[in-house]
Amino acid sequence: AKAAEAQAKAAEAQTKGAEAQAKAEADKAKAATKAAEAKSTKASEAEAEARAAEGAARARAAAAEARAAEAEAKVAETEARARTAEAQAHANAKAAAELPAVPAPALPVIAPSAPPVEAMDEAGSSAAGSRAAGSSAAGSSAAAPSARGAGKSNERGTKRAAPPDAPSDDLPKDPKKMTVAELRVLLAAAGADTSGVKAVLIERLEAQRAASRPGTAMSTATIDVCEEEEPPPPPPMEPPPAAVSTGEINFEPRDKAHEERRRSSTGAHELAIPVLQSRLRAKLGANAKLPKKKPDLLALYIREIGD
Repeated sequence: AKAAEAQAKAAEAQTKGAEAQAKAEADKAKAATKAAEAKSTKASEAEAEARAAEGAARARAAAAEARAAEAEAKVAETEARARTAEAQAHANAKAAAELPAVPAPALPVIAPSAPPVEAMDEAGSSAAGSRAAGSSAAGSSAAAPSARGAGKSNERGTKRAAPPDAPSDDLPKDPKKMTVAELRVLLAAAGADTSGVKAVLIERLEAQRAASRPGTAMSTATIDVCEEEEPPPPPPMEPPPAAVSTGEINFEPRDKAHEERRRSSTGAHELAIPVLQSRLRAKLGANAKLPKKKPDLLALYIREIGD
């Protein structure tokens, strides 16, 4: 019985060993299968990557070929345009050669210019001298009327020679002594702008006079040689002031001293920045450093010159 039991145990042990060996072989087979599957997966991934790289290379090659074809098309188009332009130039040259010759236009004949003013003055003076000699030979009684006529003609010529912006005799020569209405009348007669305060009007009138001075001598010399029988031109009409107050106007006479002060002075607050700067530079010097803002400039003006 013990031997049979031992044999049974040995058989059981052999059976367990066989089971363990079979299990180990099955595990080895599973591991081999997994390794094979992993290898096949890696191979598939490598194959897919290779295919993707090949597709990208083909796409790049196709894009390069397309760009090359586009460049060739542009070159061909440029050459075609050049040939077309060359053919057009040849056609234009041929058409121009076939056109009849056009004669050159005749130059206009320029009339001789008028004699200068000095020559006209000399001719007028010689003619006046001959007339004076004839009148003196005729008698002293005829000389007096001719002298009066010559004086009147010279007076008319002088009046005609006056520029349109010249002030009348009853107005003061200094613009600073004029009123705003008088300044606006003179500026309106000269065709200039009449807006602004008194200082701006004074500067505008002085600039207008300075601009009209170079042509005064020539206009005077030109008008003096006109015929004596020509009547003088009518005086220009004085336009009304640009700004008229809608309130009541006081026509009572004022004190002369007050009127002079009103004409010669203008409030510093009403002056423009260029006027303030010019007056301060006239007093402090041309290189004086002046503030740019009007309040500071106004304070310096009141401190140095006064309101």
